Amino acid sequence: MKILVISHVFSPNIVGGAEACAYNFARGLSAKGHEVSVLTIAEPEEKETWDEISPEGFRIIRLRIPRAFTPYAASKGKISPTRLQWKIWNLQDYIDPRGPKMIKKVLSIVRPDHIDIHSLTGFGFNSLPAMRGYSVTWYLHDPALACTQGIMFRKGKACSGQCRMCAIVSHVRSKFMNKLKRLAFLSPSRSNLERVQKYIEAARKSPGFVVPNVPDPLPPDLPSYRPDPDGALRILFVGRLIPAKGLECVLAALEQLADQYKFTLTILGEGSEEDKLKARYGRYAWARFEGFVSQDMVSRAVATHDLVCTPSLWPEPYGRVTAQALQLGTPVFGSDHGGTAELVRHEETGLLLPAGNVEAWKNAFLRILTSPHELSAWRENAGKYMSAFDQNAILAQYESAVQSTASGA
Repeated sequence: MKILVISHVFSPNIVGGAEACAYNFARGLSAKGHEVSVLTIAEPEEKETWDEISPEGFRIIRLRIPRAFTPYAASKGKISPTRLQWKIWNLQDYIDPRGPKMIKKVLSIVRPDHIDIHSLTGFGFNSLPAMRGYSVTWYLHDPALACTQGIMFRKGKACSGQCRMCAIVSHVRSKFMNKLKRLAFLSPSRSNLERVQKYIEAARKSPGFVVPNVPDPLPPDLPSYRPDPDGALRILFVGRLIPAKGLECVLAALEQLADQYKFTLTILGEGSEEDKLKARYGRYAWARFEGFVSQDMVSRAVATHDLVCTPSLWPEPYGRVTAQALQLGTPVFGSDHGGTAELVRHEETGLLLPAGNVEAWKNAFLRILTSPHELSAWRENAGKYMSAFDQNAILAQYESAVQSTASGA
């Protein structure tokens, strides 16, 4: 099958899980024999290309968009757009006629059997009518279709509903989506799918499928797990250092235990909260801020730590780090909502805890610091469920959803 994957940011330009997921699906589908082409935005320093071939064998089309800047450049601090510039940028997704022209040209050259949208930002929602004759799946990495900020999180807590602007934008987006005759929505978790369906009319009217993220490739020299020889508990956090990720809850909980127990917290990531958190907790030897690292280094860290924490204040749509931890047999403490609650088996492969509740997280850490044998049991239990993260099984679910969409079933 000829599949066109659309992702406004793509490898090697990785911001978060969405781009990594798009890459993993592209490489996995290519390995299964599908003819995969990826359409993405060319960054200012990159050449526009129609025939780049990735090391995995799929085609990458990088095109310049008629915008003042790219989202990737803005996310990396290469440019600091004003609020007005962002409003103009976003408005172009609905009214700029150059986006649809670009999509029509790509479709005429690639001639795909199926279109897999991961993000249409920059190419424009007004380009959807050009896809009317194709079967289309839309992979929901998050509730971004229903939220102009992308994650439905504001003023330190998850949104309980849509604001007026998000409701208006959702309505407009649905109008464009309704132009498609064969459309389905894929989501890595049931909770994320239902959240989007609640606010997006097109998602309620179209078939929906739960298809997990294709797991990240593991390095060939992945080290084996060994307990710390000094008996210290090694805890790991991986993610952006932003309020929604809830890292401060973990730091505050561990701070209360540091005088009596031996542990370390390794923090892999960067973000807007980094300076604040370092100023508050960086003086402690147990809090190790390591910054942004490669995916291989993340995998090695997950494999060699005793416990992974995902304390997100917002309902994670899935949780790539949580999934990889369980894939490798590492127990997880996670917030009791969103995709995390669908991945972690409470009291079997870890614990599900109230998001942002410092006392509950402190007591959970205290429990395993005083009864470390529980971690060994959870690690053993996690091994029973590793097949849930098998790449071929996940790709088979994706192919089934695509075939169902293409047939109009």
